Order: sequence, then C-alpha cells, then structure tokens
Amino acid sequence: MQTAQRDGISANIRVWSMLRFRALFCSGQLADARTEAEATIEMADEIGDGSYGYLNHVARYILARVALHTRDPAGLAQARRSAVRLGQEQESPSSQRLGAWLMALVADADGDAAPAARIAVQALDPLASGPLSTTSPRMYADSARLTRILLAAGRRADAESVVARLENFATPHPDFPFLECAARHARAVLDGDPDIALRAAALSSSDPRPLVRAAVLEDAGRLLPDARAAEAVPLLETALASYAGAGAERDAARVRSLLRARGVRPAASGPRSAPAWPELTESEFGVVSLVARGATNREVAEHLYLSPYTVNSHLRHVFTKLGIRSRVELAGLAATRGMSAEGGTMVR
Repeated sequence: MQTAQRDGISANIRVWSMLRFRALFCSGQLADARTEAEATIEMADEIGDGSYGYLNHVARYILARVALHTRDPAGLAQARRSAVRLGQEQESPSSQRLGAWLMALVADADGDAAPAARIAVQALDPLASGPLSTTSPRMYADSARLTRILLAAGRRADAESVVARLENFATPHPDFPFLECAARHARAVLDGDPDIALRAAALSSSDPRPLVRAAVLEDAGRLLPDARAAEAVPLLETALASYAGAGAERDAARVRSLLRARGVRPAASGPRSAPAWPELTESEFGVVSLVARGATNREVAEHLYLSPYTVNSHLRHVFTKLGIRSRVELAGLAATRGMSAEGGTMVR
C-alpha cells in the first residue's frame, strides 16, 4: 500500500515536472528546461517507465531541442540517438512523430536536406493527424521551420500542403491569434515574401514565447531586401537579443551573420545570469545560495518549490561550470566570492 502511494506521488511529480520543463522551454529558459527534463528522466529510475514512458520521450525531445538551440556537442550527439530511439517506438505513434521531426531538425542542423527529404511529410506536419494534442510538445509555429526544410529538400509541393493546411486551420479560429501568426510566418517562408513576414512579426509582438517570436523576426529581417535595410536591422537586433538572452547560441550566431551581411557589427551579449556568478543561470544561483549555507537538497527543493531531482541536476551543472566536485568546494568558492554563510543551515 505504501509503495503504491509512493509511486503514485512520484508519478504526479513527474507529470508536474514535464509540464514545468515544457513551460521553461517555451519561455526561453533553456538551461532550466534542460535541468528539469533531466530530473524527469532521473525520477523514472524509481518507478520505471511503465505507462509513463511518454513523459521520458517528451523529456528526451526537449533535451534535444535545447541542444539544437545551444549547439552543445554532447547534447547534439544525444539528440541524434534520441531521434532514432523515438522513431522506433512502435507502440507510440506520438513518439514516432516526435522522432521523425527530431530527425529532420538534426539533419537540418547538419546542413543535410537529404535525410529530411526521406521522411514522410505526414510524420512531420503538426496538423497531419488533426489538431495537436495538448500532450505534444510540437507547436504550430514549427510549420515555418518545416516549410523551410521541405523547400531545401526540393519538395515544394509538400511545403505548399503544409502551409495550406495550417492556413485552413487558422481561418476558423480567429480567437487564437498565434495561429494566424504561424500561418503567415509559414506563408512568408514559402513565398519569400517580406511583407507577409512583417505582418507575422506584428502579430508576434505579444507572443510570450521568445524563441518563437525571435524566429518570426529573424525571417522578416532576412527576407527584406537590401533597399529596406533600415527596417531589417532592428528586427534582426531584437531577434538576436532574444536568442542570446535564452542562451540559444546557434541561433544567435546565425543572426549575427545576417547583421554582418547588412554592415552591422552586433554587440556582444549572452544569456541571463547572476551578476556575481556570471557562469550560472539565475536558477542555478538560487540553488547555490542555499547549498552554500548548508541546506540539503531536500531543504533547497522545499524552499524553491522544486523536486530534489531538479536540485541535484542543477548542482551537477553548477559543479561542471565551476570546475569543482563537492559541496565543500562550493562553500569555499562562495566564501571567496563574498557570499554570506550566516546561520550554517537554511532557516525555514
């Protein structure tokens, strides 16, 4: 009985963790999304995959998407393995579709359109099987990226079908403005039309997803001709700021190249971090500030409303970034940087 209750609580925590890492990814907090996704997979060791295997699949998918944005070599290698593994999930069509889309994204990142061309478009199009399920981490905004991949692979007819399907879906749903934005963005990519892209950029202004908004702005800036550089540059600079703030270095590097081609030397920028600890994200610093005062992982978790697995994952990344191996070393480093250790342990 107690074991069943414990496993039920763990399963609920994993569902919550899955929702959290998806929200973090959408909000452009890539490092934190990676940490939470790792924690979700780690929790599986306690209760096993069972009926919760799909949570692990979504976690691996998000980890791969983070690696593609950040250009992390180890993460990219894992992304390739995850794409194959998900694509072979015979009992889960949803996971197979995630794997197919991930294969296309990895191939696109490698600059090779041929592998993506061999994947059936029905497995890639978010709308191929009807409206997206709320359990899917895919987004309608992915349609613009898919359109670009299909065009690069010489499959214009498939790209046209993807765009038309999204437009037909968006039209009867005017209460969801981001659908219209996604449809116009995909159409702009398909037709190479800067004015449609500008309309998509205007529609994206209130989108709370910084990476989605940055992609729309990037394409608008890219599609504008040289004669309209005065319009293009601010769009690209805003996109760069969003990418850099999220730590999406691969995307930021691409936009820097576009700006340099316009004769602009972009200013250096980077992801959000704690001022006194520039190596760390704000979330990592929150964990460090408590651990350095003697708090246990469970105490940190209770204080920050995280799971102990998430705290442990944060600490692994902190130790790697700081080049240390223990909490003792962390406490010593905190002391040299002037972090107070008053109280010895966290006061709750």
